[in-house]
Amino acid sequence: MANDSLINMTEIIDSLNQTLMSSVSPLITIFKAVGIVILIYIIFLIIRALFRWRTMAKISNTAKNVAEINSKLDILIEKIDKLGKKEKLKKEGSEQGEKKGIFKRLFKKSEKKEPVKKEKPKKKK
Repeated sequence: MANDSLINMTEIIDSLNQTLMSSVSPLITIFKAVGIVILIYIIFLIIRALFRWRTMAKISNTAKNVAEINSKLDILIEKIDKLGKKEKLKKEGSEQGEKKGIFKRLFKKSEKKEPVKKEKPKKKK
């Protein structure tokens, strides 16, 4: 009798497994599909991270080059400004002589111009 009850239990378990497996198999298929999608997404993220890393390396290299060019341009601008100021001072010095100060230029005596004499028209006889 114990043997018969054991056989009945195994048959019940087998039949229960088959019914559970038939109702759970769509869920297992869905989980497999979701797992595959997640793996593909992880691979996509890894590849995208590699491309972004390369892009960021290029951008940082470009930023360094721009900073270097900017510093060189600043040096050139300073040199040009110094040359321009020297030339400007030379021109002002030659035009105004010793008058270099702003107050001297503002309050300098203007040179008087001689008035132009107008000729009177001749009368006809």
